Amino acid sequence: MSWRWLKMPIFQKQVESLLEDKIGLSVKSVGHERIRHVVSQRMASCGMTDQSAYLEYLSGSEQEWEELVESVVIPETWFFRNQNSFLFLAHYVMTEWSPRNPDQVLRILSIPCATGEEAYSVAMTLTDAGFPLERLHLDGADISARSLRKAAQGIYSRESFREKENIRQISDALRQKIRWIRGNLLDPEFLMNEMPYNMIFCRNLMIYLSDSARRQVMSAISRLLSPEGLLFVGHAELPLFSLPGMTRITQPGVFAFRKKSGVAEKNKPSEKAEKRIRPSLPAVVSSAPLPEITVKLPSPAIKQKPAEVGEENLLEQAEKFADQGYLDKAEELYKKHLSIHPTDVQAHFMMGLMMLAMKDEIAAENWFNKAIYLDPKHREALHHLALIREKQGDSVGANHLRQRAVRSGK
Repeated sequence: MSWRWLKMPIFQKQVESLLEDKIGLSVKSVGHERIRHVVSQRMASCGMTDQSAYLEYLSGSEQEWEELVESVVIPETWFFRNQNSFLFLAHYVMTEWSPRNPDQVLRILSIPCATGEEAYSVAMTLTDAGFPLERLHLDGADISARSLRKAAQGIYSRESFREKENIRQISDALRQKIRWIRGNLLDPEFLMNEMPYNMIFCRNLMIYLSDSARRQVMSAISRLLSPEGLLFVGHAELPLFSLPGMTRITQPGVFAFRKKSGVAEKNKPSEKAEKRIRPSLPAVVSSAPLPEITVKLPSPAIKQKPAEVGEENLLEQAEKFADQGYLDKAEELYKKHLSIHPTDVQAHFMMGLMMLAMKDEIAAENWFNKAIYLDPKHREALHHLALIREKQGDSVGANHLRQRAVRSGK
């Protein structure tokens, strides 16, 4: 517990405790200042100045609680985020899972699904690869009702594509294929009556949770994921999921684990599990097809232990070690590479990701700034830096960085 937290007003401590207890939010991940700013805005919106009165109102109003959570938790997602994971997904389904399960339905869960870009990316990836849509059961779940409404509409702007695209509408066939579910992985009863999923996308959630909430999430994922099932995570979350019963997929650039056979928890499926009524989706006009991706990926490599590396292969080996979760070894090689090539933009960016994985946001911000200095149009560095600024309470600076990222053609 920090001295700064001890000196914080009781009112803010109470609000932060509510956020951690109800949604598992780690206050450190978003920052005390951001929460203070959001609470001040919510009180002003409610026309309230008395903190005790607002706390009482917050505790009794589900709508106000939802508004507070919506304001604190900022979804950051886009189509085909970390494309190598989607390429691996298509390759695995078409060459391994489908041949072994020719008559089975492939069950996939995206959680938190935010505004739906990830779930739609999964559906488009598999249909582009030739997987029959009728054999796909795809659920998208999130605690945010607002995000789920947008996901169901399937209307997206340029920001969701990270490129210069006009507003697009997801086709009716894909929209109606996905079931949108409001729920929280911290709820012990969440999806309790569902059959296990063959694959779960749970990316960039754990980095925002408290240690206690992380343990609950891992327990829920273990319950929901079938034996031999795949779990896709965020790059910075690799060390958090390195647990017994989970084997790391070592395909470069693919951040995923396979659940070992025999490691399963009963999910108590009922006969009604597959008969739930899909939420009705708004009627909208379908539009032009979304971007295609090419499916061509080699089989996963076998994980290798870190070894000594020659100077000519420093960057390549550093990336491999980072992908495999050997963060200390990767950091050492990136720094050695930069001592020889100090203007390598990608190396600076990767160092920023390394620092995020190690929970050192100050160092991460420094490396991302260096990458942007060398390449002002580096979209990924701009987006990551925007997230850091948002956590620091600098919403103006964060929005400016996001606008720069959208304008960049890279």
